[in-house]
Amino acid sequence: MLDEQYSDLPQDSNNANIYTLGRIGEHNVVLACLPAGQTGTNSTAAVATQMKSTFRMIRFGLMVGIGGGVPSEEADIRLGDIIVSQPGKGHGGLIQYDFGKTTPSGFERTGFLNSPPQILLSAVAKLQARHSRGKSELSIHISKLGKLPKFARNQTGDDILFDGTYNHIKSNNCTSCDTSKIVHREARMEAVPEVYYGTIASGNQVMRYGIERDRISSEFGGVLCFEMEAAGLMNRFPCLVIRGICDYADSHKNKKWQAYAAGTAAAYAKELLSVIPAMDVAKTQTVEKAMTEHLQSIHSTLQQQVSTQVGKEANECKQHLFLTDPRHDKKRIEKSKGVPMEKVYRWILDNPDFQQWRQHKQSELLWIKGDPGKGVRVFEDANAWYALDEIFSNILQDPILQNSSFNDTYLIIDALDECGADKDRDLLLEFIAQKSTLSPHIKWIVSSRNWPQIEAKLEEAPDLRRLSLELNEESVAKAVKIFIQLKVEVLAQRQNYSHDTQNYIKNHLSSNAKDTFLWVALVCQNLEKISRKSPPNKVLKKLKDFPSGLYPLYQRMLEQIQEDVAALCKRILALIA
Repeated sequence: MLDEQYSDLPQDSNNANIYTLGRIGEHNVVLACLPAGQTGTNSTAAVATQMKSTFRMIRFGLMVGIGGGVPSEEADIRLGDIIVSQPGKGHGGLIQYDFGKTTPSGFERTGFLNSPPQILLSAVAKLQARHSRGKSELSIHISKLGKLPKFARNQTGDDILFDGTYNHIKSNNCTSCDTSKIVHREARMEAVPEVYYGTIASGNQVMRYGIERDRISSEFGGVLCFEMEAAGLMNRFPCLVIRGICDYADSHKNKKWQAYAAGTAAAYAKELLSVIPAMDVAKTQTVEKAMTEHLQSIHSTLQQQVSTQVGKEANECKQHLFLTDPRHDKKRIEKSKGVPMEKVYRWILDNPDFQQWRQHKQSELLWIKGDPGKGVRVFEDANAWYALDEIFSNILQDPILQNSSFNDTYLIIDALDECGADKDRDLLLEFIAQKSTLSPHIKWIVSSRNWPQIEAKLEEAPDLRRLSLELNEESVAKAVKIFIQLKVEVLAQRQNYSHDTQNYIKNHLSSNAKDTFLWVALVCQNLEKISRKSPPNKVLKKLKDFPSGLYPLYQRMLEQIQEDVAALCKRILALIA
């Protein structure tokens, strides 16, 4: 088929392929065959990969060889005919029929194979048009091959097609087969092979069972032939599949037609190249570049699909985790506080211990500890231990959290000391200590009172960092001062305080709060209950009645509670204290 054959290249010790170099028309071509005795998609993939790495300027490939035809009412395929892969019926021209997974409902095919490159599809359309005008050169090329006895048509024997449901009687030929099962077809007017375009089925096993052949063909809307190599090539090498029909993919197959069928496929390949201008080939991307862009496109598409799916699943997860929408909870909390809380807690984000923990790649667990009323609690959750264990375990196993391309994920567990029973709290603390080092991209924040039993459990974590509110008294005091300033401004506006009354309240709160947010909040809440029409001296007298510090304030509140509900209130205060 070559118009000119070039000298061979020195054999590369790292490349098992043996190449034949030459020219067909205006095009330089390189030919490679599968190693003797090897078939299947894996062998083809290995040959293509080595060829691509050796000849980096290759633009496309032609997969030329033999296949088993699938005759039907729509396609009167005969031995020696030529099948060309062409996209249609929802496929790219080639399907891998034996690739998939076994499910309870049966075998499910998965994956996809690329379509031939546009330059080859355009050449196919051009060649089809030429053939329809009676300008085919196939007979010329085939006659040249016929000068070689092995490829001559008269060496093939008769073209016999048996009914698809009739299996071969074991022997070296079909002399023992029932001749009544032969499908009678009209003889063709000319001996030139016909060319059919459509779907080719590829797999790792020989198809030699007529019933299965027809079933698979029907499943894919009409397969024209079966073969064993092309599926290993299409996703690694932009190419067109060309097959000469040497049998009918049934149990009656023999090898007599193989050489002639291979020759007819090669003749079509040569004619196809003759209609492709060399200038168009030069403008076409190299195989390496084309496949790189194709893989990047697939990666981008998968990322978009994953992102969409992750977003959907994340929303569903949130709906299961929360009885209410956290965004609404945040607005409600901010409104109930009556002040912009960011100014109050900003100090902790700027704290050196917090910054060091956040920036340190190997530090995953931060324990924020403090006395009641110091502002430890930010989030609350009443889930039982078994629910938390299942939720956190599933979260930590999510592969997305292990992906370095994503930002760090923060898991926050607030008010550990309020975790119901001691046993449940210990289980949760052990879980945190064990899981806190699973991934450098997951950082944990836990908050609680400064209890020794909690510290003992958390110290089992390999890398525990502490942020003590007591050791940051100056920062806490400044935060409480800002909180008082904001609360009094809101209170003065609502109660219509004078400037002097406002300053007195502010100074009194600052002197008696003992750096406790909760005390300030409780006092301001009680001042709001005083009528706006009350004289300033009544407001100031009420303010002086509040004892300094949180625990004395609790005692004062208890004294004002009726005896029949005092026990219940003590239990409630014990929980929040």
